[in-house]
Amino acid sequence: MIASSTFALVVLALMGEAARRIVGILYLHPEKRQVKVAHLTFLGKREDLVLPLSDVVPLSETPENPRAVFWAMHLYDASAPRRLVSTAFGGVKHRRYLVEIFGEEALLAAKYREDDDDGEL
Repeated sequence: MIASSTFALVVLALMGEAARRIVGILYLHPEKRQVKVAHLTFLGKREDLVLPLSDVVPLSETPENPRAVFWAMHLYDASAPRRLVSTAFGGVKHRRYLVEIFGEEALLAAKYREDDDDGEL
């Protein structure tokens, strides 16, 4: 009984930590040149991290593969925690903003929503 409870607690902690690193929604505020990264905390509460667009490292300058299921969002501030982005399974509404944040490489595996309102780049 104690072993199964301990196992369940360990699995819960590992899954919670993994889910905490995954980006739910990325917002770009073009006028303020800010990116808002929305993710869940360990307990499931939404947390927004607002950072300057200039702090985000373009995908071409990272070792990440945009065709992977998850790839890490790198920041120039090395002490900031890395968040995981999934353009392969997530949806992209504004291709132009995705390119503005991460560069052209982010489009390689991105899935677009049918109601994409910004058309071609």
